[in-house]
Amino acid sequence: MQRPILYIHGFASSGRSHKATVLKAHFPEVYAPTLSHVPELAIETLGEFVTALGRDPLLVGSSLGGFYALHLSETLRLPAVLVNPVVHLNLPGDRLLGLHQSYFDGSRFEFTEVHLQSLARFDSRTPDQSRLLLLLQMGDELLDHRQTMRLLPDARRVVDPDGDHGFSHFERRIPAVREFLESH
Repeated sequence: MQRPILYIHGFASSGRSHKATVLKAHFPEVYAPTLSHVPELAIETLGEFVTALGRDPLLVGSSLGGFYALHLSETLRLPAVLVNPVVHLNLPGDRLLGLHQSYFDGSRFEFTEVHLQSLARFDSRTPDQSRLLLLLQMGDELLDHRQTMRLLPDARRVVDPDGDHGFSHFERRIPAVREFLESH
């Protein structure tokens, strides 16, 4: 029996994102909850999913979802695929602060300094990098892939020479995700 996948979307995204859809098309058991913008609620929801699954899932997290996946990988000892992830809050906070609109339902929310401070509580400084696969694109306009590689030097990685923060052509990396899933 193959282990389930828990997909963790990025900031202002949802469980209906393109990457979630691609994963669902290629794997039999993918869970992709839409998370609150409030970090504590997002982490709580993800913990409840892990518990409800009753089996250890493979985590796949994109952007801020990668930050959450890294935290869960460290605290619950789960393998994780990090897609253009936020690592050690390498995303400038001023990009997060203020009013935002969800990409999928148009709802608006405010991300405050309090939210940013609570994110810092979930920062993973010493993860077991043998449990990590980094999927990075050098064309990421939001996060510098070189900084991510410096922060996680021993993680397995696949680096595309092009792309963007949304990870263009995610489906090309399904074989790498499958191989990682099968090895854990």
